[in-house]
Amino acid sequence: MHTATATIVRRAPTALLAVFGLHAALACTAPAPSAGEDAAARAILAETERGLARDADDPNLHMARGRALAELERYDEALAAYGRCLALDPARGEAHFRSALALDDLGRFAEAVAAYDAALARGTETPPARVHYDRGISLGRMGRHREALAAFDSALVADARYAAAYYARGAALNGLFRNDEAVQAYERALVLRPDMPEALNAKGVTLLRLGRHAEALIVFERLIEVAPEDALARLNRGLALEDTGRYDEALAAFERALALDPGSEAAQAGLERIARRIGR
Repeated sequence: MHTATATIVRRAPTALLAVFGLHAALACTAPAPSAGEDAAARAILAETERGLARDADDPNLHMARGRALAELERYDEALAAYGRCLALDPARGEAHFRSALALDDLGRFAEAVAAYDAALARGTETPPARVHYDRGISLGRMGRHREALAAFDSALVADARYAAAYYARGAALNGLFRNDEAVQAYERALVLRPDMPEALNAKGVTLLRLGRHAEALIVFERLIEVAPEDALARLNRGLALEDTGRYDEALAAFERALALDPGSEAAQAGLERIARRIGR
């Protein structure tokens, strides 16, 4: 069996998050900030700094400055700006939430969870479902999957149509080795967002782990329809084909994955395994 790491979406844009081990790689990409978005953030940053030169005690300006810095991925500076906002307005729940996001991006997950708790206690402009969801992601990053699951459940109580929370719930269930329930969570996500590539891939990978190869292959075929240029979809289809003994088709799938992502070590390893099996 081939073992790799699975990842889930936290928010967009964001870094990928490793949460649990699976039979094959699960990944999703978050778009990098565009040049236009960077320019807009820099313009807001300049404007807030001019404003703070006139009034250094305006919490709104410190908040806006923090958000612009976070958009530019200057997380330490963003955190300091949110801290200044909270020094002036300690009850501002949104500043606690934004601090939590920055702390998470800095890898300070326990502090992030405490900041999310402070945000939830004070109330935020951001919907509570989103706060519970991001809190769950931070818990997952620490391997605290049971608590993460509870956080995702809280997100779903707040918003029963939150597809990403069902998807993340599935990841937490995988982390607890409750794979049948994880499949059900991914299916709930797909009811709400039928073309959600992350949930399709996660469902397929989990089915592989459960030994349900034919079902996994159907899911990966659907994933390729949704994301035809996704190398990972081709890779996982190759793994499913390999596990069912369809080696010629698996070889073609790994070749396609490698053409889409020439640096894929997993696709290269798949090619080498198949070549050994069929004597090429």
